[in-house]
Amino acid sequence: MEVARQEPIRNRVMPALAYDAALRREELCSLRTDDLDPAHRTLRVRAETTKNRLERVVLYSASTGVLMSACLAHRATISTARGPLFLSESRRNYAQPLTCGRGRRSYAGSP
Repeated sequence: MEVARQEPIRNRVMPALAYDAALRREELCSLRTDDLDPAHRTLRVRAETTKNRLERVVLYSASTGVLMSACLAHRATISTARGPLFLSESRRNYAQPLTCGRGRRSYAGSP
C-alpha cells in the first residue's frame, strides 16, 4: 500500500474509478469533467464510448470520491478548462488529453 501512495494522484484514481464503475479502458480515458457529479458520487458514461452505445450513470465509492476530489484539485493546477478529465503531465504533451491506445501509442489529433 505504501508504494501505491507514492504514485501520482491520477494514477491512483484511475484504477479505483475503473474498478468501482466497471469501466473499460476507452470509457475511462474518455471521461470528461462534466461527466462527473462529485456531490452524488456518480459519473456518466457517454454512449459514444460504450460497447453497446448506451449511456449509463454509475456510482463510485466514498474512498474513490476522496481520491477524485484530490485528483480534481490537482487537475486544476494543470488546466482550469473543462474537458478531458485525465490530462498528461509529460513535458512533450503537457495538459493534453491522456490517451489510452491499444497496442501502440495514440496521440490526440493523429489519424
